[in-house]
Amino acid sequence: MRIIYVLFIYVLNTSLCFSQDNPGIYKSKDFIVWGTEELTWKDFRGPVLSKDFDAGTYGGISYYKEKNGGLFWFAYFSKDKSWHSGETDYGLEHEKYHFNIVEIHARKLRKAISANKLSMKDTKKMSEYINKIWAECEAMQNAYDKETKHSKNKKKQIEWEKKIDIELDKLKAFSDITVHEY
Repeated sequence: MRIIYVLFIYVLNTSLCFSQDNPGIYKSKDFIVWGTEELTWKDFRGPVLSKDFDAGTYGGISYYKEKNGGLFWFAYFSKDKSWHSGETDYGLEHEKYHFNIVEIHARKLRKAISANKLSMKDTKKMSEYINKIWAECEAMQNAYDKETKHSKNKKKQIEWEKKIDIELDKLKAFSDITVHEY
């Protein structure tokens, strides 16, 4: 069996390019918003960027604000920046869990916004929460790859999948991407 080595690239995109008139990532067919569809190897359309890894996943957290005031914070996957050089079901599962880790932190951000009644106008406070939560996301991504040895350690991979599933379930109340703006 071929072992997949994975490189996960993640970004927190909070730039104001997602204006009311430009839904950007949120409505683009080049991105997947977490929970809207299942990742497949066909979604990894980017050019192979490394000989050291068999796949690279590009994902992050972003937001979209509608003209009517709806505010959405969501985890996303970039099809054009994610890539692979081999396909196994096992490797794809590892990738999906990287994406799940991003969703955990999107939920933590939604929870923080709600609990602290944050507004997009309160840029300093919002930035503090975003930076803190994103640092936690990066640390968790790194620990996941380190402990699973990029999916090579099957026992640790199973342990991490359970851990990630539990975290997603704990934050189930914040699975709706809609966030009330205060």
